[in-house]
Amino acid sequence: HPAAVLSGSFDADGSGVVTVCADGSAYLFTSIRGSNPTRITSEAGPIRCAAFDPTGAMVACAGAADSIGVWGARSGEHLRDLPFVHAPNYAGGVSALVFAPEGAELAAACEDAKVRFWDPRTGDDTRKGLVVFPARSIAYSADGSKLLVTGRFGGGAAKVFLLGENRPPVQAEIAHAWSSSILGGVLSADGSLVLTFASDGSAHVWEAGSGRPVAHRAGGDAAILDAAFDGGRENPRVIVARDDGTVSVWPVDPLPAARARTPRPLFPSERERERRLALPLRYE
Repeated sequence: HPAAVLSGSFDADGSGVVTVCADGSAYLFTSIRGSNPTRITSEAGPIRCAAFDPTGAMVACAGAADSIGVWGARSGEHLRDLPFVHAPNYAGGVSALVFAPEGAELAAACEDAKVRFWDPRTGDDTRKGLVVFPARSIAYSADGSKLLVTGRFGGGAAKVFLLGENRPPVQAEIAHAWSSSILGGVLSADGSLVLTFASDGSAHVWEAGSGRPVAHRAGGDAAILDAAFDGGRENPRVIVARDDGTVSVWPVDPLPAARARTPRPLFPSERERERRLALPLRYE
């Protein structure tokens, strides 16, 4: 790359890679060593985010312009543009992109505090846009029924939206302490939990349906750069990576893990001590 790499991701089967470079371009690679990359540029402006569709056939790129470009992931052929007009009194451009799990919808978090939706195959709008806040990241649940948006509102915030028909749009609103700033968030494999992480080194797990806090871990002064749930639907774990070089893994609910531990047998002296401490009760 001719400049710093801002982000990178695999396609669905791991054979393709898309990177976003600080020179305003995106690069398509295959995971075969020695393959030449395909450079993607946009006449509308520099690219700063990119995403594969779930099949790996398309890649969407966007950045400073009020437009998302869609390219063929194998050939690099430009397929179509998805333009929009940003709201007055706001900056233009796109900060994050994500495809729905089935690939029939593309969501874009725009700098005018809105999330917009398109069918990437036709360019048609798929649903009415959502008014949120200037977003840092967006993510669908695995079944496509929820959308998590995290952003820069106040000290940082997160919202979970229901995307099904005839349902209230906002399901839960989440905010960290005002002393921290939410840097990102993800949904658990079954969509029931939200993980948010912040610049003060804290990570929070919430119920996606209500916003009720479930677990919280503080990690000192180091900001969390990224975090994720594992793929488990029962007793999920969380991994967090901080900018001081540390990585930690912890269970959302520590009780099952604690119950699974078999205590060692007590030494005779320890058993005698327990008998004395239990008096006048009988220790077995």
